[in-house]
Amino acid sequence: MGLTVDAAGRPVAVMQICEHVDGVTIYSETPSVDPDQSPIVTPVATWVVSPSASGFVQFPLSGSGWRLQGERKPLRADTEYSLHAWSNTGSPRTGYATFTLAGLKKLQFGQVHVGRGLEADPGDRADGGLTIPLAEFRTGPCT
Repeated sequence: MGLTVDAAGRPVAVMQICEHVDGVTIYSETPSVDPDQSPIVTPVATWVVSPSASGFVQFPLSGSGWRLQGERKPLRADTEYSLHAWSNTGSPRTGYATFTLAGLKKLQFGQVHVGRGLEADPGDRADGGLTIPLAEFRTGPCT
């Protein structure tokens, strides 16, 4: 699972799927008041696809080709988001990607961000995020 942008700069989820996925969900991650607690995670938007998707998949976060399930809350500049794909059968997870709106603006067409930390200024976080060429992601191993 990763994030890229199209030629116009609009966000696109990319997945290299071994089995299949039935949907994609974006969650907001709000820090807890207690620093010892995990962030508060809230669904922002969920899209489903039928039949299930497999192989290399590109999914515009505008929802083109997938059906929005419920409402889509607007993305806010001051919030960190995580993008996850899932299946109705519980097949293996496809990984995730976290991002902020400012971080998305840093991505260039043809780049894919995977993992954590697509932020405007990631500071000194050593969180395992990685940005790679789309061609490399596309030919990489499936998850």
